[in-house]
Amino acid sequence: MDFAKRVYGAASHVSGMLTSIVITPVAGGASYSCKVGYFAPTSMNLGGEVIASEPSIKFAAADYPLIGKGDTVVVGSITSIVASVELLHDGSEKQAMLRIM
Repeated sequence: MDFAKRVYGAASHVSGMLTSIVITPVAGGASYSCKVGYFAPTSMNLGGEVIASEPSIKFAAADYPLIGKGDTVVVGSITSIVASVELLHDGSEKQAMLRIM
């Protein structure tokens, strides 16, 4: 078992560590729910300049290998589209950048 899979497995047993989301594949097929690390969009004002981040999700690559660009992600009442997916660290973890619809 890789490191990311162990970390996310342990986090799933701690209340509030992961967020339940619903994925609908762009290629079709049934929607499914999963638990991931969710990072809400943020913004801050630094000397008159606004710095903002897009929402994203992180997850063990082995748990959800088919999450891809164009998939629909629902977090609570917020619907987003996966804009990009990249491998992190040793490749055992992925991050998907989301674009709110």
